[in-house]
Amino acid sequence: MAIMIKSPHSKAKALMIYLLKVIILAVVYHLAAQLGLKMAYVQVNTSPVWPPTGIALAALLAFGYNLWPGISLGVLLGSLLTGAPLGIALGMTLGNTLEALAGAFFLKHFVGFHNEIDRIQDVVGLVLVSVFSTAISASIGTATLMLTGGVGQEYIANWLTWWIGDLLGALVVAPMLLAWTFLPSFRTRKRMYIEGGILLGLLAATTWYVFSSQPYAGIFHQAMIYVIFPFMIWAALRLGQRGAATAIFLVSGIAIWGTSQGMGPFSLESKNDSLVLLQTFMGVVSLTSLILAACENPHFLRLLKTAPLLYDRG
Repeated sequence: MAIMIKSPHSKAKALMIYLLKVIILAVVYHLAAQLGLKMAYVQVNTSPVWPPTGIALAALLAFGYNLWPGISLGVLLGSLLTGAPLGIALGMTLGNTLEALAGAFFLKHFVGFHNEIDRIQDVVGLVLVSVFSTAISASIGTATLMLTGGVGQEYIANWLTWWIGDLLGALVVAPMLLAWTFLPSFRTRKRMYIEGGILLGLLAATTWYVFSSQPYAGIFHQAMIYVIFPFMIWAALRLGQRGAATAIFLVSGIAIWGTSQGMGPFSLESKNDSLVLLQTFMGVVSLTSLILAACENPHFLRLLKTAPLLYDRG
């Protein structure tokens, strides 16, 4: 049996590719963190909108655990460059890195997670594991802020804000990135792309209308938020996980922008409370859409048809 021995040149090339991936992840994580920190209204390091969690989780699931230094580097250098004390930067680095590693590890080894999120157990596993893993980051991060004097008596409020922001990052951003990690053939999916474009256009227009008006626009405007659900169901049932994840991401982006500007049905006196309320709503939208898309998977439908009836119809 022949034994393949890598040459020093191939080892150096592999190392360079690895370091490039780590640097790219660190830069993307840092830029996403800066975006999230623009919505930190209660405490400068605590935001109810935190897309880096989804980016980190998707990166480790798609490309392997060994990219974790990119997360640590992005958090540490990003925190220091924005003026955070070393103690806070180290605490946030530890919490965010463990969050991503724990999430990816438990999904792969205990859930048997498919990156395509094409089964009910993938969706449920993603939710349950994300609830646990994001609590790690929220606990370590908030404890670090408390020990360094970053927060006073508002520990619970800061913890909940941190946790909800990270959780929705995992449920909104990670599915979007995982769904589009491998692109389908355009020729064989041309009709689906056309239908998807029409759907996303209508969904964007509806969401823009709902979240670009003043909150006192009236009961009719408040009720318009439920019009979003038929579009989400359409995306899930017709376009699968790619359509569902893209629709979730689109609605979340527009809704966050509108709510942060004091507009839309979730706009309250406190912008932080408004975003927390919105993120709770988006969690329901995300869970509903991803489960529906998983139910449309051909393997699931075949299993459902062959499953025994739970009762005798007589």
